[in-house]
Parts: sequence; C-alpha cells; structure tokens
Amino acid sequence: MQGGTGEVHHDAYRHSTGWNARSLFHAFAEDYLLEELTPGMTQFTYSVAIEPRLPLRMGGSIARRYFDSMFASGCKGLQSYVLKAGGKHEVP
Repeated sequence: MQGGTGEVHHDAYRHSTGWNARSLFHAFAEDYLLEELTPGMTQFTYSVAIEPRLPLRMGGSIARRYFDSMFASGCKGLQSYVLKAGGKHEVP
C-alpha cells in the first residue's frame, strides 16, 4: 500500500486453498476498512459474516472456535507482514 492523505493504492488477490466454500456456506461476506487515525497511522478493520449450511451449523461451538482461530491467525499473519514491511505499531 502506498499513498498520502486521502489516497489509497492497493492490489487485490484471490487465493483458493482447495476447499469449496459453497459447500460450507449459504453466504459469505467480508469487508476491509482502512481509516486514517493520524498522519502515518491507519486502522485496519476486517469483518466477516457467514450463513453456514447444515453440516457446519451442526458443528456448533467447535466449528465457531475453529473459524475464530482461523481468522485470528490470518489477522496475526497480516500484522506480521505489515510490521516486516515497515509498519511501526503492533496491535495487542
């Protein structure tokens, strides 16, 4: 990501891990929000919503913990990438 105030440049990539999301979800949505807090500091908010199909709903709290863990791991990976690329602030 490059740019100055009010200017965002980004690349988007789609990555398939081999599993078919349509077999797990009726609907899947994700949203990325970048908000400039102060010059040089941006807050990144990532939101995910799913409407699971029956097999996933039957997994109950175990399935929920699995997806919570998967998305938390992805966020930590992104944080690590940003810090290596020159970011200065770590999120707890």
